[in-house]
This record gives sequence, C-alpha cells and structure tokens, in this order.
Amino acid sequence: MPKPEGGKTTIWSCPDLKKEIQLIGHSDQVGCVKFHPLAYKDGASTLTAALCDYDGRALLWAADKEEPLTDGIRVSRLAFHPSGRFLATCCHDASWRLHDLTINKEIPFQEGHSKAAFDIEFQGNGSPALTGGYDGFHMATGSADNSSKIWDIRMRRCIYTIPAHESLVS
Repeated sequence: MPKPEGGKTTIWSCPDLKKEIQLIGHSDQVGCVKFHPLAYKDGASTLTAALCDYDGRALLWAADKEEPLTDGIRVSRLAFHPSGRFLATCCHDASWRLHDLTINKEIPFQEGHSKAAFDIEFQGNGSPALTGGYDGFHMATGSADNSSKIWDIRMRRCIYTIPAHESLVS
C-alpha cells in the first residue's frame, strides 16, 4: 500500500509489509494515490500508479523506475478508468480532462463547474463497450461550487447535477 510522507510515497508489499520502492519526485505532500487497475499484471516496468500532490502536480510511476514517467500535469484529483486505458483528472480551473494513456493524448476538455473541481471518479465498473470510443462512459465530479455532476462522455456533457450540498464536495 502507498504511504504518503511529505513529497515521498512508499509502496509496500502485502501482507509482509516489505518496502518495494520509494517514489521521490513531488515537491509537496502527496494527497492522492491511485494504483493503475492492471498494476503489476505485466511486470513492474509498466504504469503502476498515479500520484497527485497538494501543489496540484500529478506524476505517473512504474514500480521499477526511480524517475516518474511524466513531467507532471496540474490537477487536484485523479482516477483511472477500470480498463486502465484512461486517466481522468479534475482541475482548479473548474474543468476535468480525460487522458488516453495508449496514445498519450488528452481527449475531451470539459467545463461545467463554476469553481474548482476537487474530486472525480468513474462509475463502478467503467464501460462495457471499450471498443471504438467512449460508449457508455459515465463519471462524477465534485466541486467547490457545492455541486456534484454526473457526466456522459459519449455525449460530452453533464447529464445530472446534484446541487443539494451545503459546502465543498471533495
């Protein structure tokens, strides 16, 4: 399990709690750690985890590398699609973005909140239709504008807003 400590994160093996690797690359405290859905399936040299620090910098890591796989993108939270193909990020500029990791490209850039987006997550099992596009993708975002939004990526729009929150959704 990852254990945040300052700008470092340690990945420990379970159940023996043996230190596997320490990821050092963040200048601020790490606040969000997500394992890639297929981490360790094809060996340690593949994408293992994405980390985001309090400074808003996200880095992608492979467990056998001492340096991150990316230079960093500015985000507040991140989530892997269950297939491992996509990484969703939400940003302080009130937007969210979807990155196709197979082609290393950002696909939709989506705005909809009036204040910073602080949380993002895919539906439980992602899309059953992964061939040829984004069919069936749904995700949720939470924002400092006190709302949560449900998005249909197929239509590239918000399909439902939950406005009932009295304070920050994160």
